[in-house]
Amino acid sequence: MAVLLPGSKVEQYIIDQIGSHGPVSFRWFMDRALYHPEFGYYMGDSQPIGKQGDYFTNVCVGRIYGDLIGKQVEQMWQHLGKPSNFAIVEQGAHHGQFANDLLTWLHSFSPECFEASRYWFIEPNATLAKKQHETCEAWPAKKLHWLKSLETIDDGSILGVHFSNELLDAFPIHLVTRIGGQWMENFVDCQNGKFKFVYQPPSTPLLEKHLAKLPDWLPDGYRTEINIAAQRWVEDLAHVMFRGYILVVDYGFPRSEFYHPDRIEGTLACYSSHGQFTDPFKRIGRADITAHVEWTGLAEAAEAAGLDVCGFTDQHHFIVGLGREELLTLEREIKEMTPELQEYVRTFRMLMHPETMGTRFQALCLSKNAPVDQPLDGFQYSADPRHYLELGEKPDLF
Repeated sequence: MAVLLPGSKVEQYIIDQIGSHGPVSFRWFMDRALYHPEFGYYMGDSQPIGKQGDYFTNVCVGRIYGDLIGKQVEQMWQHLGKPSNFAIVEQGAHHGQFANDLLTWLHSFSPECFEASRYWFIEPNATLAKKQHETCEAWPAKKLHWLKSLETIDDGSILGVHFSNELLDAFPIHLVTRIGGQWMENFVDCQNGKFKFVYQPPSTPLLEKHLAKLPDWLPDGYRTEINIAAQRWVEDLAHVMFRGYILVVDYGFPRSEFYHPDRIEGTLACYSSHGQFTDPFKRIGRADITAHVEWTGLAEAAEAAGLDVCGFTDQHHFIVGLGREELLTLEREIKEMTPELQEYVRTFRMLMHPETMGTRFQALCLSKNAPVDQPLDGFQYSADPRHYLELGEKPDLF
């Protein structure tokens, strides 16, 4: 008897569900492929990121990313009045390397902020939580906390910063296609052992509501994504945040770019062994499935939930804003740079250079009950976020 690989097991699970219940929404398909508790891509003990994994992230570049975000977090702490019960909340921490790098920087360069801080991991995966424990074992146990979801946090209990890096692009999305001048939802069917798309009316009233916001002049055959989960996520964050900042780093587009007429197949992409492909039915359970963030819709949902948009820019300008003075000092004052410092400068350039990661990623900062007249260093070289995000007047919540 042949032994099924983990990916094959989740594929068979999906086939069985379709056989019993008929075609499934692509959102359900993506959720099971990535997050099935036993066989999902993200739920095992593998290492999907880094040189030996399937894709490369900011955290893989080196400790400089944690250093730079640490500088921004410290400034946020100062803007909030240096509270003694400062929460740094990370969601999507993977093996915990970023947390360890950030805490190392705070411990070395801002001991007062380090002493005031508690690091919260939002992690539903027990295997990853164990890895995070191991990566951060040098820090006092009282400084680290683990929670399974945002829903386990009481409303209004976070005073501090929530950070995520490449979290939203992996949220399961609804896939929709323009057919006969109407939006139809992509469902997944399996016939003769092969997966295929079939098209049905939108599966929920909430999806219909989101579809009503899409341009009605897009052509037949145009396919795109609706990330309802991301908008719900930011609404949940607004509830649990009492006072502080939400810093989101990911890749995406403002609305007009996201729904550009030339983007006829949307942004859906899959990654395996540093290769990219567009067929989500290839290597099910053994490949990452992602979609770009539609930043305008996320910002609108944030404002409707009571958050302020206080910064948005590409990673190039964000990283330069945080590290330019430090790097200029290094290059000006240190005559003979050690190999370690040379590597530090190299990774800085990799993070910010337009041809590597500088324009691929963007940073969005939201705030609640935080000073609006104190700018953040990471956004000092950015344009007005409302203009960049194509936002109208801020909604009146009262």
